Amino acid sequence: MKAKTPLTKRQANRMAKLERLLSTAMEMVGTLGLDAFSLHKLSAELGLTVGALYRYFPSKGSLIAALENRVISEMGSALTMAVSEINAQTQDCEPSDQALARLITIAYAYRQRFYDAPQQMRLISDLMANPQPLVDGEDAVQVVGHMMQTLSVVREAADSAHVEGVLDTGDAHERALMLWATLRGVAETKKLDRREFGVFRESRLFELTVKTLLCGWGAHSAQVDDIHGLVLNRMEFSP
Repeated sequence: MKAKTPLTKRQANRMAKLERLLSTAMEMVGTLGLDAFSLHKLSAELGLTVGALYRYFPSKGSLIAALENRVISEMGSALTMAVSEINAQTQDCEPSDQALARLITIAYAYRQRFYDAPQQMRLISDLMANPQPLVDGEDAVQVVGHMMQTLSVVREAADSAHVEGVLDTGDAHERALMLWATLRGVAETKKLDRREFGVFRESRLFELTVKTLLCGWGAHSAQVDDIHGLVLNRMEFSP
């Protein structure tokens, strides 16, 4: 394998500045929201001129696209790691049970992101709720492509579950999108759960939503219950 060429001092400094810029922008978006966030406010926070920011990002949209790609990459890494862990934890299980465990684990690993990275997940939620497109053109195409690549772990898990006879025939791509979009909405009720004294029981809604989707795709209710318990017993997720 060819060794990577070491970064020059100039390249390393640029990467360090870019990392600080993106991290600060992510914190500000999480605090202010997308509408109130601006490059002028970011430049003031960093002690830079707006012109200096433009050397990295020519517009607010291009910066938001970079933040989106970062969130998507981190989410993809979390899902992939969770799948790898549940595969190791279920080596003693039947292939069909292991296939179902992967799907349930992916769902809970996605939910875990709302606990581990609330600012990042708020960015995705704000973008989906905002009627004015903040990212367009080539930036939007890149973000969507990146998201589809990240969701490949869900598609592969859905395909595997079908091959093992757990799920009926269906479009794995559509199922991946349904799982992502539906669970995002359910996870958002956590904020209401805190305000309404248990009227919105997010954890229970999440469990029921996962089961409803899987059973709707052909999984047997009893098997879903059994594997759900197995996953929560062998993996560490927030309650």
